[in-house]
Amino acid sequence: MAETDNIQAAPDFIEVATPSLTAALGTRIAEGERLHIRMAADMVDGAYGERWLLVTDRRVLLVSSTGSDAPGSVVEIPLDEIGEVRTLDLVGAAQLELERKDRSGQEVVQYSRSLAAKFSEAADAIRNLAKGEAPGLPTRMERTRCEKCNRLLRDRDGICPFCIRKWDTIKRIAMFLEPQKVRVAIFVAVSLVMAALGLAPPYILQHIFDDVLTEPPDNALALLGLYVGALVATTLTHWLLDMVDGVLRAEVAGRTAQNIRSQLYGALQFLPLRFFDKRQVGSLISRFMQDADRLETFLLFGLPFILSNFLMLIVGAIDVVVGITVSALDVVLDDIELRELDATGQFVDAIILATGAGRCEVNGYKFTGIVA
Repeated sequence: MAETDNIQAAPDFIEVATPSLTAALGTRIAEGERLHIRMAADMVDGAYGERWLLVTDRRVLLVSSTGSDAPGSVVEIPLDEIGEVRTLDLVGAAQLELERKDRSGQEVVQYSRSLAAKFSEAADAIRNLAKGEAPGLPTRMERTRCEKCNRLLRDRDGICPFCIRKWDTIKRIAMFLEPQKVRVAIFVAVSLVMAALGLAPPYILQHIFDDVLTEPPDNALALLGLYVGALVATTLTHWLLDMVDGVLRAEVAGRTAQNIRSQLYGALQFLPLRFFDKRQVGSLISRFMQDADRLETFLLFGLPFILSNFLMLIVGAIDVVVGITVSALDVVLDDIELRELDATGQFVDAIILATGAGRCEVNGYKFTGIVA
């Protein structure tokens, strides 16, 4: 019952016992003895192997499964005989050293770097138990590897960049934008109008060349002034909307970054002291500020860039589809009218031959023929 209660308190430090471990221990652990730690090291004598570390409220037990010691051999050290407990970092590995108070020797448990954080907590727990205090084990170990792909994480308890769902990230960013939804809606509308205005100058220039410069009509000067005025108005409107867009971007990004920093500060206040003991406060502040600044930069420059180009692509695609549709309809209508003219019994050819000039125009269509 006591062991079950302890598993609920620190489940990461109570690993499932193997049959060889159960056989080696036998009845060594008394009925009233409470088990705090039961975990296996993955190195023995500098090579991969298995050696178990068990810590109760009375003693420390080391059970060898492989290595130079006989399999199933058990080393027992009462807590009141433990003098110094330390962890030592090696090249590609680490080890836990238990030294007796009478300096008669020490026991060494070797493990790989992947178990370093776990054995460091175990060393602290043994020190506390040797002093007659509570072990102080964390209820949850910080993750150093991704639970899905088993890759090393950049930060303890961090997010794996290979397994993160991009859509979830976008939704989290959108959650911060929700208080600014009115400004965001205005920003999207302004961006849409700017995308449409960005496509207007080429069409105005096309009409200037086709309607004014190629075959000047009688009102060419007035028509040219109209097109130039439209071009100037479009450019000025685009500049004005660009300024409005910049103001909206700065306001939305600034308020969102302020909201993010406020939530980060609130989350920091409720973190356990153990979190700050293992990290430098300066690095934490720097990390949080950098993350908030990067998100603000994305909202200020990255998101508008993506949105404006996406809207430009959509508007351009619609324009192309409409242009192709209109051109196709013009071709179909022209073909229908020409067939109707030709059905009158070579009406067009008759007119060409009658004029003798080899060229005529019927209903706005120009035809060229060879006079026999």
